[in-house]
Amino acid sequence: MGMRHTTTSARFRQRRAIASMLAMLYLVLFAMLAVGFYATTNTAGQVSINEQRRYRALGAAESGMDFARYQLFQVSVLPTTTNDQVLNEIYKDLCVQLNGTPNMGSKVVGINIGLTEVNIPSQKDQYIKLGADGSKFHITISRGLGTLDRRITVKVAGAYSDSSIAASDLAAVQLIYDPLERPTTFFDTGMAARGAVTIDTKNPINGAPASEASILTTTAAVPPVTMLTGSIAGDITVLNGAVPVITPGTSVGGSSIMADILANHVHHIDPAALPEFPTPDTSIYAKYATTMYVAGKASYDNVYIPANLNPTIGGPITFRGVVLVKSPNNVKFNGNVNIQGIVVSDNTGVGTLLTNVLTFTGSGNTTSGLESLPNLPQFAELRQMGGSFVIAPGYDIKFTGNFNAISGNIIGDRINVQGSSDLAISGSMVSLKQTLTLGTNGVLSFKPNPSGFHTGLRFSDRWVPNPTSYDEVKP
Repeated sequence: MGMRHTTTSARFRQRRAIASMLAMLYLVLFAMLAVGFYATTNTAGQVSINEQRRYRALGAAESGMDFARYQLFQVSVLPTTTNDQVLNEIYKDLCVQLNGTPNMGSKVVGINIGLTEVNIPSQKDQYIKLGADGSKFHITISRGLGTLDRRITVKVAGAYSDSSIAASDLAAVQLIYDPLERPTTFFDTGMAARGAVTIDTKNPINGAPASEASILTTTAAVPPVTMLTGSIAGDITVLNGAVPVITPGTSVGGSSIMADILANHVHHIDPAALPEFPTPDTSIYAKYATTMYVAGKASYDNVYIPANLNPTIGGPITFRGVVLVKSPNNVKFNGNVNIQGIVVSDNTGVGTLLTNVLTFTGSGNTTSGLESLPNLPQFAELRQMGGSFVIAPGYDIKFTGNFNAISGNIIGDRINVQGSSDLAISGSMVSLKQTLTLGTNGVLSFKPNPSGFHTGLRFSDRWVPNPTSYDEVKP
């Protein structure tokens, strides 16, 4: 009996030891699980906080990019601005738009000495505040380095608060912005000049709509507009304080009552806010004119007339595509001339208005725009470049002959329409430097060009983002 009891007790103690060991193992295991769970929970919490900070910083950067997009959409940079000066002109506009505003406070827009980088605000450690939580952003604008590159790169760094931690935990986004020509209503006016305008016509000058037969002049000459005879269906726009001379019996805007004309049909503009005239760029056409003009042919495609040739060109003859006039030159189209395309000057600045003359005289002349060219390889690109009939900076343009219709704008340094010219113009007459004189006994009328283009006539640019260039970058 004693032996059996001893054996049972030993077995019991052994089982208790195993149970205790298992209990301790489970205790250790649960302790490790608890520690792991705590560590995981703590890490997840920290990751969540970091993610929140990241997205708040990224949100601040995105808000800054929206701000930059709005501001760059407002700038206006002339097309004559060289590529190395583009960013400087953008900087000037941004200074006007932003300095002294509540967004900037006492901070200002800055540019580096090399004119290659604009900072908003000027110091790298300065920001524009977004809200009470301290979120903020800083904008850096840099220009393309290529000689033909007018694009700019906008980088925006965002911070989620004013804390020192946030300063080392920034987010940044970047976009490339492309230049885009600002929209213009300039060609809603049929007659425009930087010099004085004289109207001495036998017949009324009509417009479809009537406003197309309006006059705009930015000259300070006295008087800026002289109406000797005839009438215009549209209105007159001159500088503040300027008064046109309107002979009794003529009419403006449908009215022949002088008091009504001066009160309701003569408009004034501030000399400090002049409307932008187009800047000609004939180089885009010149590259197509590869064949030298030689007299004696019945038709020509994409020709240039050599300087000092001074030809008188009579028909029947047809020009298709580009007719490039090299300077100096006195070119006379002497009747029965069909121009299916555009006449342009080389715009080199060589010669004067005495040596550089384009004259359209005689009868039987016809024109049609580049968009009417046949679908042939030599015209493939030109067919998409319509909108004008003559772009001749540096030239005196004279009309003394008849056209059934002129398809496109007529642009020159001086324009004079005389004789018995009938001109039905789908576009505008624009005298870039001197006078515009309409003294014909024929019928003149203006209407918009149906192509809607003004290729070769540039207006100021603004900048818009290229969405495909979006990238998240290092701050």
